[in-house]
Amino acid sequence: MPKTSTSFGPGNTASMKHGGRSQRERERVRRGLVDEMRRLIEAELRDDRKVSGTGLLVDLAAVAAADVRQLHDYVHAQGGLISPRGQLRKCAEMMRSRERDLLGYFDRLGFGPRAAAQLVASLGVVSGNGLAAQLAARRLELEVVHP
Repeated sequence: MPKTSTSFGPGNTASMKHGGRSQRERERVRRGLVDEMRRLIEAELRDDRKVSGTGLLVDLAAVAAADVRQLHDYVHAQGGLISPRGQLRKCAEMMRSRERDLLGYFDRLGFGPRAAAQLVASLGVVSGNGLAAQLAARRLELEVVHP
């Protein structure tokens, strides 16, 4: 049977000569990137933040981080988000969406200033010394003095 593009069977490595277009090579690189992102996230995750369900969030964050890294690499290789014809690249919305997803995962994992601010705010409410608690107490005092 003559070799045509349709005569290659499963497991054939003929497409490997094309490098970046090889599905196996792209999968290998992608898995390596996700694993790298997972290791980086886990290294930043303190022991006191490792609670039930954290593993799934770390996995989701690792995939989102890999997407963001690949999108950024692509955009940088293309010279930015604006095409040579002056138009916004089609991947810009996807990149913004994945960045937003990643930041959401980081917030839930307790990374960054937003998570720190939420933690501080929650401590103030729990202790009763937060600004809201102080204002409520002062309002009660004023109502007692001036009914």
